[in-house]
Amino acid sequence: MVQSVLLGVGFRQSATAACASNRMCEPVNAIGGVTMNTMADREAVLRAATEVNGDLAAASAWYSSEALSAFDGRTPAQLVDEGRVADVLRYIEMLDAGFCG
Repeated sequence: MVQSVLLGVGFRQSATAACASNRMCEPVNAIGGVTMNTMADREAVLRAATEVNGDLAAASAWYSSEALSAFDGRTPAQLVDEGRVADVLRYIEMLDAGFCG
């Protein structure tokens, strides 16, 4: 259901740019156990999901609670915490293109 909410337009370029820019970042500082890189990754995923569906609240709910079967039931937040932001961005891009969801 939430996956269908993410379908939209104008995602591919921003996802690619966000992915490329995040790969150049390295954890610099930890705030409450979260590195600056993780916060930037979270923002990149939320920005990409919001661009696809146009709704930050829905994108945020999807990010924190949608169990993705393609990733063994992990949420996008869990994947970002594991350092898999590029995988999440590619997944969103695939949703946008209609390849999954």
